[in-house]
Amino acid sequence: MTRHFPQTTAKILAGSLAFVFERGEEAIGLRRKLKNRVTTRCVSLLEHSGQWEDAPVVIAEAGGGLPRSERATHDLIVMRRPRWVIAAGFAASLQDQVERGHILMPDMISDLQGKTWPVGCQVDAEEVAARRTLHVGKLVTVPVLPQTEEEQSTLLESQQALACDTHSQAVAEVCRRQGVRFLAVRIIDRDPVHQLASDLAAVDGRPTTAGRLGAAARTLFQRPHSLQDMWQRRKTVKKLSHQLGHFLTGVIERLQQRDEQEERISPG
Repeated sequence: MTRHFPQTTAKILAGSLAFVFERGEEAIGLRRKLKNRVTTRCVSLLEHSGQWEDAPVVIAEAGGGLPRSERATHDLIVMRRPRWVIAAGFAASLQDQVERGHILMPDMISDLQGKTWPVGCQVDAEEVAARRTLHVGKLVTVPVLPQTEEEQSTLLESQQALACDTHSQAVAEVCRRQGVRFLAVRIIDRDPVHQLASDLAAVDGRPTTAGRLGAAARTLFQRPHSLQDMWQRRKTVKKLSHQLGHFLTGVIERLQQRDEQEERISPG
């Protein structure tokens, strides 16, 4: 079956910085910082294109699950030909020192079978040492996030990772196949201390918006008092998304400066 891609808009040139988020709520913070923002519904993703300062930026909301993330990343690369692709969003901590609200810039991504993907981590050791809330290390991608301390402990023992997500492996693999430079930036929204209530974890774990709405409706029916928990969760997600968005603008500036410097010293 032939797949058709929309024309690249005149405002966004090839060579943009592309961010792939699993869910829209994770992207809110960065999305609201873009100027001249244009939103386009594509077959495999919801795209927001615009600018941060002078840098052209594209944001893709892929939807939950590895197949959706893989397809969205592939289509985004075909449509936009970005200089960098950054897998961004939330992650669950596996270690006590990696707390809610902390930033993880993985230097390696792995899956449960032990396959690994190197990451072009753009942060120096001095900066990491000076910022307690910034971490560099291994991120493992899993089909479903751990819901209990026992599951977290088991995953940590087998993988020795700082955190886990359900998204970055797919983005990294497509970038490897397509020869596109890849980064990952995650903010911790769950840590070993702050566990989600089991029914809220079930809502968060649904891969689609419709699925999350259905799970939320069932949760409210079974536990009416969960409405307050849901409201608090919504506030937390919004706060973390804005915090992540602020950090990502710094990543954009750093990548822009790096690439401009490379262009100046590149022969020819």
